[in-house]
Amino acid sequence: MFVLFRLVSSCPDFGGKVGLAMLVLGLSLKVMMIQAVKNFQNGHTGQLSGMTVNLLFLGGLARIFTSIQETGDPMIIFTFMVASLANGVLAAQVLYYRKETARALLEAKKKKKAN
Repeated sequence: MFVLFRLVSSCPDFGGKVGLAMLVLGLSLKVMMIQAVKNFQNGHTGQLSGMTVNLLFLGGLARIFTSIQETGDPMIIFTFMVASLANGVLAAQVLYYRKETARALLEAKKKKKAN
């Protein structure tokens, strides 16, 4: 990611803003996709808050709309679109795995009481 930042920020046409945006976007996607893969491997979402994920997803959609209306900057719009897509994946997992998550949390609670 640092190499990408250095390459883009050194371009005279773009300046440092695009490079920094790409760095933040890359790191955010990496973190969210690690969470999505972990959810898939576990078969549940664990303690991931459905409310938080859904609010992040809806907030991202609102940011896309306001960015189109206010700035029209394709880089900002693209960044919010990609971040919203990643949040949408997590939100879909929360819905898809909700029954398994409830079972897993109940089992964890029983184990904790037994100890």
